[in-house]
Order: sequence, then structure tokens, then C-alpha cells
Amino acid sequence: MRLEASRFLAESYFEFQSDNAVNNVGTSKKLFSKHASKPSATSLAAYLAKRPSTAMDDSIEKLNEWVKQNLFPQWHMQLLGGYNLALLGYGSKKLLLHDFTETFLGDRHVFRLEAYSKNASYLSLLHYIAENLLKMERVSRRLDELTDQICDSLSSSIVLVIEMADAPCMRSVEVWSSLARLASLPSVQLILTVEHVNAMLLNTEDIWSSLHLAWHDATTMVPYSEELLCTMNSRKGSTDGESKWKGAQFVLTSLTNTARNVFKVLAEHQLAQSNRPAADSDDEEVDQRGMGVVTWFQNCQERFLVSNELAFRTQLTEFVDHELIRSVDDSGQNGTEFYIPFERLQIEELLEICKAS
Repeated sequence: MRLEASRFLAESYFEFQSDNAVNNVGTSKKLFSKHASKPSATSLAAYLAKRPSTAMDDSIEKLNEWVKQNLFPQWHMQLLGGYNLALLGYGSKKLLLHDFTETFLGDRHVFRLEAYSKNASYLSLLHYIAENLLKMERVSRRLDELTDQICDSLSSSIVLVIEMADAPCMRSVEVWSSLARLASLPSVQLILTVEHVNAMLLNTEDIWSSLHLAWHDATTMVPYSEELLCTMNSRKGSTDGESKWKGAQFVLTSLTNTARNVFKVLAEHQLAQSNRPAADSDDEEVDQRGMGVVTWFQNCQERFLVSNELAFRTQLTEFVDHELIRSVDDSGQNGTEFYIPFERLQIEELLEICKAS
């Protein structure tokens, strides 16, 4: 019986290989992708919603209730004592953090960054604080300068909650230096969650010590359902836009200095005209964020970037072909109007590329 089973497994294996062979050459990735398809975010959410309750769920609920009753008061006392919190351990801490901030920090300005999201950006979080809490009119585009602006202007107490602080968007020296700078203020407190066992390797000992973190084991055993769904949805919705954004960065770095300076004129004008994101779809209305072709040409001539209209039109054609700019008809004297089809922060990063080159 055991021999027959072994023979069946062997035959099934070679049949599996032969079905996927292409000219006797195949890769494990191709073999796997044909026999196992990834679930969509919708089907995964439906499965998680229908999953029946088990005895394990009851144990998880009791564990989290114990954490709330025994550890929440300690965390609150440490925050009052000037320490920041770092929570580690297995399981999602999203609901746990929500309950803690609602119970003990309801009277504070709490700002959250879901770093596990594909679209998460620490710089965007600071921009939001500067524009909505501090009401700054001129916000720096550089992370170090923006951090200094917030440190100089902040008067009210705020709490920064960063979920999965070891996520890819947080893995840079500039981000952690900014966090350490903010953590040095008495009015700023940090609550971080850490998932990876080697997260301590992200920073030097000096940066970790400057954050004044009190480390706690906050194991919840809760599945990462919401984080997983958020990641899948963000990937699904941003695949096309992200590829265009990456392509724009690559194209700009490969252009000539003159072409980058011509693009820089439009970028500076568009940022000055509006603080709202630029349109990223042909169906959306384009306001006066762009620049008329006549005005753009005159500005470039004044800066000695182009000598004639033919050279200028050549640059425009290259920008349009690489989807760096889009056009919209304008019945005014400026003729066709051009704009950069990216969000404000993305335009600012493109502008930094132009200045650095």
C-alpha cells in the first residue's frame, strides 16, 4: 500500500512538471502561478468575515482584556513620566492602540501613520500636521527643514502613533533623525509598534536612546487581517499610478539639464498656484494650476533656457511622450495649458530631482 502511494506521488509530480514545461524549460515561479492563484482583497475579506469563531478566538479575547486591564495604566504612567512607547510581540496591535488612545489620550491631538500601507509617507504626516494643526502657510519641501519648522512652531501637545515602524517607508536615516528631533520636545510623544525581530538593526544605539522608548511585549495573537486588506487594496489601486510616478523619476534623471530646467519652471508655477493635489485623471477638472504654453515659453526665454519656439516645442513633445505633463485646451490668449499630473508631494520630489541635477 505504501509503495503504491509513493508511486502515485511520483507520477503526480512528473505529470505536474510536464503540464507546465515550455520547451523543456520552466521555473518554479511559473509552475506555482498556474496552480495557485492569489486571492483578491474582496474574496479575502469575505472569507475572513465568514470564518467561524473558535476556542482560540476566545483565548485571544481574554489575552487582550488582560493587556488592557494590567498594561494600559502602566503605559499611561510612563507617557506621563516623559517616556515614549515601543510595542512589540506577535499579532496585530491596531485595535489595541485604538482602545488605548481613546481611553487615555482622548484629550490629545493624536496623529496616526499606518506605515504598512503602500501609500504611507512620513513626510506626508508632517505636512498634514504643519498645514492642519499649525496652520503654516509656507511649508518646506525638505524633511529636515520641515522638522525644524514644526519644532519651532509647536505649542500644543501631540501624540504620534506609528504602526509598524519597521515598515519599508520608515527605513531611512532621515526619517529616524526627524523622529528623534521631535521626540526631544516635551510636547511630542511617540507610540511605535514593531513587528520584525531584527528591527533594532534599523538604527544606531544613539538614535534608539534619544527616542527614550519604554519597550513592552504587547503580544495579542490577533491576525493581521486589516493590515493585509489595506496592503492589498493599496497595491491594487496604486499599481498604474505608481508605475507612472517611478517612470517620471527615471525620465527626469535621464534628461538634459536644459530640459529639467524647463520642467522646473512649470513645477514651481504649479506648486505656487495651488496647495491641492494636481489632477491625476482625464475626467477630473483642471483648474488654474497649470501654465499656458505662451507664458511658459516666455518664462523660459527670460531665463535663457530656450532660444526659439521650435526648441521649446521639442522639449514639450518629449515631456508629453514620457507622460511628464498633460495638456488641456484653453480658449484664452495663453492657448493650450499644460500641467503635471501628479500630487503635490510628488511634484515637490520631482522638483528636488531637477534642483539636485
